[in-house]
Amino acid sequence: MATDSVSGFELLQDAPFVALQVDSDGTIIAWNAAAEAVFGVTSDDAVGRPIGVVVPVPGGDDAWRALLAEGRGARRVWATPREGRQLVTCDWTLRPLSGGGAVFYGQPAPLTVDTQQHVRDVLLRALLDNVELLAWVADMSGTALLFDGIGLARSGLTPEMLIGQNLLAAFGEKYPAVPEAFKGQAVRYFTREGEACYDNWAVPVRDGQGRQIAVAGVALDITESRRREEELQDKLDVIERQQRAMREMSTPIIEVWDRVICLPIVGLVDTARAADVMDNLLQAITRTRARFAILDLTGVDVVDTSTASHLLSLIRAVRLLGAEGVLTGVHPNIAQTIVTLGVDLTTLHVRATLRDALKYVLAELERR
Repeated sequence: MATDSVSGFELLQDAPFVALQVDSDGTIIAWNAAAEAVFGVTSDDAVGRPIGVVVPVPGGDDAWRALLAEGRGARRVWATPREGRQLVTCDWTLRPLSGGGAVFYGQPAPLTVDTQQHVRDVLLRALLDNVELLAWVADMSGTALLFDGIGLARSGLTPEMLIGQNLLAAFGEKYPAVPEAFKGQAVRYFTREGEACYDNWAVPVRDGQGRQIAVAGVALDITESRRREEELQDKLDVIERQQRAMREMSTPIIEVWDRVICLPIVGLVDTARAADVMDNLLQAITRTRARFAILDLTGVDVVDTSTASHLLSLIRAVRLLGAEGVLTGVHPNIAQTIVTLGVDLTTLHVRATLRDALKYVLAELERR
């Protein structure tokens, strides 16, 4: 019976698709040339072996037997891993034979939901072989079961150095986040080993009943990105120092007379700059024990209401330190802005020019 079936299979030997014949127990009794090419297994090696061994699929032999039991027209799309070669996915159809057993036909097929597990395996292998990371797995006692990834070699370590070692005993104190993963919590932490920096994850692994059975970890090498971040931060720090120096240069405080200081303001005055002006001026008044502080706005064309409010607050703050503030060089636009604030202007000392302001404060000093 088997001989007749095999002789009939000769018509499929050179077919452009995979064809294989099995007996009722799922043992391969015929294997065509396309199957040899696709799976990398010769007919001599395939014949006489269980189909689930030669063509492993999710579910193994049981999956093939279930397909065989469904009868004519039954179909499955399965992915089969091949040692040292790319995953192959086939759309399998079944033709039962009258004398028992069946012929399976396989056509190349796109990946589907049924092949997800194998896709995950391929994805994991691709990540471990191409991304700068190190992956590990430890049982609940902390014993290392697996270390893999190209990041392992670049760290100077080998799996033999770590597998079987207790990670909790070796690294628990150095990396306190790791023990938290053994308590069921996913954790993320950063480490530095010499010149290398790593972004680490440690996550609990659970079985089908939700019980934690292990901990898996991934360490991603971020040395290069961290170096670029540090370089960028250094540049930003330099820019900030330069901006601070420019702000200080743009608002110089000049001691024009004994106990008289002058602050000529030039350019645009925004809220941030107004705050700097207040801080610098108040410190200068305290340091020089000034009685008068002249704010010369000749070089300022426009301020918004918020900035004008800051300037008026500055005058009040100067008065709290026992000095008097004098505004000079106020442009019409600034005057209109100050008026719209609706503040009491009778307490403000305002002069048209810096020369007028100096005359005023010198006369006041002589009078006092």
